[in-house]
Amino acid sequence: MRESKSKAPLVLMEQVIMVLVFSLAAALCVQAFALSGTISKKLVKRDHAMAVSQTMAETIKACGGNMARAQKELGGRIDGETLTLSYDADWNQVSDEKLAVYFAVFKQTKMEQLCGHGQVSVTERESQKELFSLEIVWQEELTDE
Repeated sequence: MRESKSKAPLVLMEQVIMVLVFSLAAALCVQAFALSGTISKKLVKRDHAMAVSQTMAETIKACGGNMARAQKELGGRIDGETLTLSYDADWNQVSDEKLAVYFAVFKQTKMEQLCGHGQVSVTERESQKELFSLEIVWQEELTDE
């Protein structure tokens, strides 16, 4: 008489290998989802920084580079050739810099004949990392002198 061998150990080993493969795939998917969340938050910050920079740049250009007029329109604080706006975590402008999470800073870099140059940059307070930067150029208003 012939004795038949059981195939149960082979089936069990196949199932264990399948569970390991699916576990590895699940771990990779979880890491991908976590990374996508981090990237999404970073891009939302950059988009807000871009909008704030553009608003600030357009206002300064409309004011012909006049910092006092720009401050009247935007708020913020002037310190020499620098205009600083402060924003909280939800990108609402705040007057108290202690509550600020983000800073939008305009620095006038140089003046040429009837042409002004400057840079708007938005930084994060905690990391001191620049989120967005924008170079601007505007035409000075002609005055009768």
